[in-house]
Amino acid sequence: PVIGCLLLAAVIRLSKQAWRPQGLGHVIERFTFYQGYLPWQNTLHQFFSALVALASGLSAGREGPAVHLGAGVSSYLGQLFKLPNNSIRLLVGCGTAAAIGASFNTPIAGVIFAMEVIMAEYTLVGFT
Repeated sequence: PVIGCLLLAAVIRLSKQAWRPQGLGHVIERFTFYQGYLPWQNTLHQFFSALVALASGLSAGREGPAVHLGAGVSSYLGQLFKLPNNSIRLLVGCGTAAAIGASFNTPIAGVIFAMEVIMAEYTLVGFT
């Protein structure tokens, strides 16, 4: 754990300030204020930070990194294919649901979590 802390401190220290926000709170903020556009650099930073933290046994939960990575990858794909804002928002919800479903082996709970926490709306289109 000590080596993991030192490595994590080095990763955070060497990264830019804009890449440091992570987790569920960051995903909700980007979904609400930026139409679901998550920067790929931030997602990459989240991946390596979570990898070091979880591999070294630090007390980091798996739901925050899972949600951020699922939402970040789906947002990046939407940006890559130049999809409209509503499609990117839907993709972020799908990425979040997939991450929670895969992380805890509960696919329906992942969908309900994404609709309740991330998307904050219950529509038939969003559910399907």
